[in-house]
Amino acid sequence: MAISKRFRKRSGWTYQVKVKGSDGKWITETFKTRIEAEKREAEIRLYKLKGGFVTNLSRQLNVADYFEQWFQETKNGNASEFYRKQQRQIFRDYINPSIGRVKLQEVTPAHVSRPLALAAELGRGPAQRLHIFNVMHKMFGDAVELYEILARNPAIRKLRPKVPIREMPYLEIDDLITLLRYVEGKYYQTAIWLQVFAGLRVGEVQYLRWQHVDLKNGIIHVQGTYVREEKRFQDHPKGKKWHRIKMPPELWEYLASERPKATCEFVATSPVQPFLYYIGYAHALKRYCARAGVPIISTHGLRHSSSELYMAAGASRDDLRLLFAHSSGSVTDRYVHDKGRRLDKVADNVVLFRPRENVAEDGNGVSPKFPQIKKSVF
Repeated sequence: MAISKRFRKRSGWTYQVKVKGSDGKWITETFKTRIEAEKREAEIRLYKLKGGFVTNLSRQLNVADYFEQWFQETKNGNASEFYRKQQRQIFRDYINPSIGRVKLQEVTPAHVSRPLALAAELGRGPAQRLHIFNVMHKMFGDAVELYEILARNPAIRKLRPKVPIREMPYLEIDDLITLLRYVEGKYYQTAIWLQVFAGLRVGEVQYLRWQHVDLKNGIIHVQGTYVREEKRFQDHPKGKKWHRIKMPPELWEYLASERPKATCEFVATSPVQPFLYYIGYAHALKRYCARAGVPIISTHGLRHSSSELYMAAGASRDDLRLLFAHSSGSVTDRYVHDKGRRLDKVADNVVLFRPRENVAEDGNGVSPKFPQIKKSVF
């Protein structure tokens, strides 16, 4: 680092800070006073001592160059390798062709809309366009907050694609009972019971070992998951927090009966290998549903069916959030089905002017007729 004094005819004497960046390239900034230059030099020096990434992000840097430096800098972050591959692919296919050559400091919300428009022209759905937006929001957000080379994030909320929320197919209680009876004694029964009675994700079922099942106290400890895209085990579940699940009595009894038969460390297994193979399990579940005569659902549909089971037993929305270890209540809302039907039942019990016992005597689903209340004349 160095500060040099330079003279220019128009601006007079200026002070230039020259710093070697983390990428080996020199950064040059000019100030009117030496105090400003020294302050800036001290900021950069302190930032580098703390492990910050200092790079030559000047006005000449375009979006493509910035992405490469940003992508390298964030390689040790919390994002999985699969997600990072998605980020690079999204940039390659949509962002780079649209705004790769635009100067970073000249990017506006109008520029951000171009990759989204390109994706729409190629027939990509709202979910894929949302992924594209999220990549831009993250990379430009880091340019604002982490590197401080942009004044504001051009990926504004107004441009965020809206993805329609579709209700996941699930089984109601009667169909759930039919399926569970059909799978008794069949392969994958354990996996299905774990998803239905404990609400586990399929990756959590694949990870679950007998050492995580406390048969003495009826507790399942959820401490990891299997990441199918990367074919590896991960020592924390999706929400990155270990949690426990109290087993319902029927699941508790079932696992206690299965424990003496276990021949490997995994609780749920496949017919040909100790590890639960997802493709075989997913196909078998659909086959079981068809043969049992219930709606065909996916493995994640079993998790949604679990919410029906728990709500029928009296669980609240907050209880479901704890059971499923969701990060926010908005995610849990997707697991609460048939809200209108439940509200109809509640409405029949909303009584102000009649004794509740009279309401219970009314016909099935017929709203009780309330006596007319005479208005007082003042």
